[in-house]
Amino acid sequence: MGITYVDSTCIRVCHNKRIRCNKVFKGLAETGKSTMGRFFGFKLHLLCNERGESVNFCLTRGNVDDRNQKVFNILSNGLFGKLYVDKGYISVSLFERLFNKGIHPVTGIKKNRKNRLMSVNDKMLLRNRSIIETINDELKNRRRIEHSRHRSPANFIMNLLAALTATVSFLKNHRFCQVNGFSGVVNLSLFVMNSLKKLTKKHRKVLCISHSLMIPHYIQTI
Repeated sequence: MGITYVDSTCIRVCHNKRIRCNKVFKGLAETGKSTMGRFFGFKLHLLCNERGESVNFCLTRGNVDDRNQKVFNILSNGLFGKLYVDKGYISVSLFERLFNKGIHPVTGIKKNRKNRLMSVNDKMLLRNRSIIETINDELKNRRRIEHSRHRSPANFIMNLLAALTATVSFLKNHRFCQVNGFSGVVNLSLFVMNSLKKLTKKHRKVLCISHSLMIPHYIQTI
């Protein structure tokens, strides 16, 4: 049975007091809200399995809901089994769509809702959601995907691709699974091409290098 975890993390591009002054991401980044408060930037949605291997990812604007249908159409491509999510993903319509695809979402219970029965195995696996939090910590605190020094949207994309590539390359237990690992890179590339009207030759070259670094791990992982 497939066991996967999903979570999103915010990527701030500037301080809240400088939102109106930010010109680099004008028309791209949006103001959103997370558990840590209001932010201006993007959201990175990650999907991993029980071994800490990345399955897929999707980059969106900061104001996109975690339960967005388009986001889950990308993340749930090829998935099966159980999907463990936090309480922020509770949605009847989302659960119905995933259940029709053969995916069983498992989440905690909010305080203002009635208690329901849950198997011991599901409770233990739900507590193990810290796996995906460690990936977020690696990307934000060690790979530095979140900072305010970007001078162009292309630089932001290259930095994010390099961080994901480095995480896959240097962590022993962190690889992109064979089914959907490469699709995340494709989706991110489409985001680059649709968002940026002009990419310099240097940026295009870096994008190709990032793809070439990601492909071997995508092929070798079994």
